[in-house]
Amino acid sequence: MTGKVAEWKKVHIVMLMSLVFIGSLIVLSFIGYSDGDDAFFLEYCGSMGLGEYLKWRYETWTGRMISEAFMHIFFNANLWVWRVVNAGMLVALPIALVALKQKVLVSNSEISGSVKYGTWLVGLLMALLCYAFLDIKAFGYSAIWITGSMNYLWPMVCGIVALGIVAEVAFGTGEVSTFKYVIAWLCAVIAAMSSEQMGAVLLAFQVTCIAEKVWKKKKVRLKFVILVVVTFGAFLLSSLAPGNALRIVSAIEHNMPQFEQLKFGERFFLLVQWLISSFANENAVFLIAIWLVGILLLVFRMKDGNLTQKETLRAKGYAIVGGVFLCVAIAGKCGATRLNDIGINLAEMTGLIEQVPQVIEMSMLQWRALVWWFFAMLFTLFFLWEVSREKLLVTLTYMGAVASEVILIFSPTIYSSGERVFFLAGLMLMFIVMMLYESLPKGKVRVYYVSSLVLLGMGNLFLQAVELLGMM
Repeated sequence: MTGKVAEWKKVHIVMLMSLVFIGSLIVLSFIGYSDGDDAFFLEYCGSMGLGEYLKWRYETWTGRMISEAFMHIFFNANLWVWRVVNAGMLVALPIALVALKQKVLVSNSEISGSVKYGTWLVGLLMALLCYAFLDIKAFGYSAIWITGSMNYLWPMVCGIVALGIVAEVAFGTGEVSTFKYVIAWLCAVIAAMSSEQMGAVLLAFQVTCIAEKVWKKKKVRLKFVILVVVTFGAFLLSSLAPGNALRIVSAIEHNMPQFEQLKFGERFFLLVQWLISSFANENAVFLIAIWLVGILLLVFRMKDGNLTQKETLRAKGYAIVGGVFLCVAIAGKCGATRLNDIGINLAEMTGLIEQVPQVIEMSMLQWRALVWWFFAMLFTLFFLWEVSREKLLVTLTYMGAVASEVILIFSPTIYSSGERVFFLAGLMLMFIVMMLYESLPKGKVRVYYVSSLVLLGMGNLFLQAVELLGMM
């Protein structure tokens, strides 16, 4: 790459992210304090000092001390301070995602030439499409709502930054500066003490990294061990807060009074139904993107002619089955709702739920949809193993996306938490899309695929906008 081309790409990257920042700031300028949680925090944060407020919240409600500290600081500041910082976070998230991908792929000698500076522009475009792929409510509650942004968007950004440094240790030379470790320690504490989901993902990745190094008898540096201990300590401190138990009692009373009477089998059914419904609806666009790029990879693999007859038949089988799931998912997003109706017929999930969905209430069509999407999710796991170059990392990321929702089986807020709990799963699925894209042959196929993703994202936004307007 010549110096002029590199400079051209640098200018375009700066312009793109500047436009994202300005656009985010314009959107956020219309956001004010809501009547619910925002009003609550505005009142109590303004009437207590930071130490008093954090002690009260830790003892009576939550261990998420960092996000609570953020809320105390920003609810006492001018609203424009939050708007500027949140716009910065909306810019930082795609940058962190691309940086993480680059750190992971840098060890792959086959594609090392395509993961240098030149791919940042396309990488950022794809990462930004995550906002269009997300369910509009999930994005709104997690990134645009004042309280939600400090509990979801900000911890996710910090967690991904920490993951990027861990990836540099795991997939690079292992040599990371002390400054980067300090950044990782700070970001890990913020993530682990603001979001249980992000903290769990960060810990799992760190422990896997240590296990891999021990297995291969590689040196595990003390600074990395400190990072794991710091992350675990922050996660434990947050999890052991006395207020967590009181919050669960309150959630049972105000959200799901029958939670304690539910047997394990009933809770398991609610989780399975809710989980599969999220992938059939809110996360379906990400699966469409994954199946599409996977099919393209299989087609080019067969076209190369380097496969044995058995491998060719297997590739054709995966491509055909993936194509069927792809077509059904697209039809579901385009209005064929019977294909993705899993039977969660709750008029309002964020309020009091007097009667949870039951097995006997499921119609035959809903059972068929549930079974269909269960096999779609299971197939995707094997599909990713088949098409990925980084098989273990990609499949573990997919299982992590599922696990980030599964942990809510222990929570009575499985419904009342709303779509915002899908935010992390969406980010992880988008990371998979970005990883698979790097395995596509250079040339027009990449342009066509990215163009199809843009159309998919714009279509998803349009269909959801139409649905929301119809509800008004």
